[in-house]
Amino acid sequence: MTERDAHLTFAQAGVLRALNIPGELTEPQIRFETGLTVGATRQTVVNLVQRALVVTPRPGRYQITRLGRNTLAATASGYGQEITRRRHR
Repeated sequence: MTERDAHLTFAQAGVLRALNIPGELTEPQIRFETGLTVGATRQTVVNLVQRALVVTPRPGRYQITRLGRNTLAATASGYGQEITRRRHR
Protein backbone atom coordinates (compact mmCIF):
# COMPACT_ATOMS: atom_id res chain seq x y z
CA MET A 1 0.00 0.00 0.00
CA THR A 2 1.49 3.32 -1.02
CA GLU A 3 1.19 6.50 1.02
CA ARG A 4 -1.30 7.85 -1.54
CA ASP A 5 -3.43 4.70 -1.21
CA ALA A 6 -3.52 5.07 2.57
CA HIS A 7 -4.70 8.70 2.44
CA LEU A 8 -8.23 9.21 3.75
CA THR A 9 -10.31 12.32 4.00
CA PHE A 10 -12.02 13.02 7.30
CA ALA A 11 -15.34 11.82 5.82
CA GLN A 12 -13.78 8.65 4.40
CA ALA A 13 -12.19 7.81 7.74
CA GLY A 14 -15.54 8.38 9.47
CA VAL A 15 -17.39 6.10 7.04
CA LEU A 16 -14.76 3.37 7.40
CA ARG A 17 -14.98 3.67 11.19
CA ALA A 18 -18.77 3.36 11.00
CA LEU A 19 -18.41 0.24 8.83
CA ASN A 20 -15.67 -1.25 11.00
CA ILE A 21 -18.12 -3.59 12.68
CA PRO A 22 -19.29 -7.11 11.89
CA GLY A 23 -22.04 -7.03 9.31
CA GLU A 24 -23.33 -4.46 6.87
CA LEU A 25 -24.84 -0.97 7.04
CA THR A 26 -27.23 0.85 4.74
CA GLU A 27 -26.55 4.36 3.51
CA PRO A 28 -29.05 5.87 6.00
CA GLN A 29 -27.32 3.99 8.82
CA ILE A 30 -23.93 5.29 7.69
CA ARG A 31 -25.39 8.79 7.50
CA PHE A 32 -26.77 8.46 11.04
CA GLU A 33 -23.44 7.19 12.39
CA THR A 34 -21.36 9.87 10.70
CA GLY A 35 -23.65 12.89 10.61
CA LEU A 36 -22.74 13.49 6.96
CA THR A 37 -25.27 14.88 4.50
CA VAL A 38 -27.03 12.65 1.97
CA GLY A 39 -24.78 13.87 -0.84
CA ALA A 40 -21.57 13.64 1.16
CA THR A 41 -22.41 10.14 2.34
CA ARG A 42 -23.21 8.94 -1.17
CA GLN A 43 -20.09 10.53 -2.69
CA THR A 44 -17.84 9.17 0.05
CA VAL A 45 -19.24 5.64 -0.17
CA VAL A 46 -18.92 5.61 -3.98
CA ASN A 47 -15.29 6.73 -3.70
CA LEU A 48 -14.53 4.05 -1.10
CA VAL A 49 -16.15 1.37 -3.29
CA GLN A 50 -14.05 2.54 -6.27
CA ARG A 51 -10.93 2.24 -4.11
CA ALA A 52 -11.96 -1.30 -3.01
CA LEU A 53 -12.09 -0.21 0.64
CA VAL A 54 -15.83 -0.93 0.81
CA VAL A 55 -17.97 -3.51 -1.02
CA THR A 56 -21.69 -3.88 -1.64
CA PRO A 57 -22.46 -7.51 -0.72
CA ARG A 58 -26.15 -6.84 -1.38
CA PRO A 59 -27.89 -3.93 -3.08
CA GLY A 60 -28.05 -0.95 -0.73
CA ARG A 61 -25.75 -2.52 1.87
CA TYR A 62 -22.11 -1.69 2.50
CA GLN A 63 -19.31 -3.55 4.21
CA ILE A 64 -15.67 -2.68 4.87
CA THR A 65 -13.04 -4.83 3.13
CA ARG A 66 -9.79 -6.14 4.57
CA LEU A 67 -8.00 -3.43 2.57
CA GLY A 68 -10.39 -0.89 4.12
CA ARG A 69 -9.53 -2.11 7.61
CA ASN A 70 -5.81 -2.01 6.82
CA THR A 71 -6.09 1.49 5.38
CA LEU A 72 -8.04 2.69 8.40
CA ALA A 73 -5.44 1.17 10.71
CA ALA A 74 -2.64 2.86 8.74
CA THR A 75 -4.09 6.31 9.40
CA ALA A 76 -3.71 8.16 12.69
CA SER A 77 -5.50 6.20 15.40
CA GLY A 78 -8.05 8.91 16.20
CA TYR A 79 -8.48 10.31 12.68
CA GLY A 80 -12.17 10.60 11.84
CA GLN A 81 -13.20 9.24 15.21
CA GLU A 82 -15.18 12.35 16.16
CA ILE A 83 -17.47 11.78 13.22
CA THR A 84 -18.65 8.40 14.55
CA ARG A 85 -19.25 9.26 18.19
CA ARG A 86 -23.04 9.35 17.76
CA ARG A 87 -23.35 5.61 18.24
CA HIS A 88 -21.73 5.82 21.67
CA ARG A 89 -23.86 8.61 23.12
